[in-house]
Amino acid sequence: TNLMQLESAGAQLERAIALRTPGTPGYADVLQGQALLDWTLGRTDRAEQRYREALAVYAADPVLRRQAGAVRNDLAALLSDVGRYDEAVEHARVAVADARDLALEPGALGARLENLGSALQ
Repeated sequence: TNLMQLESAGAQLERAIALRTPGTPGYADVLQGQALLDWTLGRTDRAEQRYREALAVYAADPVLRRQAGAVRNDLAALLSDVGRYDEAVEHARVAVADARDLALEPGALGARLENLGSALQ
């Protein structure tokens, strides 16, 4: 049943991305969801590609710095998960710095610090 739910979610995300304009924040939002689904299904290369594409959209607009930090944090966790620790640390450090600069709530900062700690360990 769980696999069927994941497949259904994947189909819904495919429909959602088809309705959005590439390079827009809405498109990046869907990419983020697709990346998480890919990661869950073990398709880490595809997940990384989608996280990077979403990050490029968010990072291009200073107003979207919070979203960029969230995607960067997810990318750091993924890179750590696949053993690419140096890259993970690099992204996690930026995500932590962004969380501090933006004065994010303690839970968000804590999650980013946890990812940084995992990558460093």
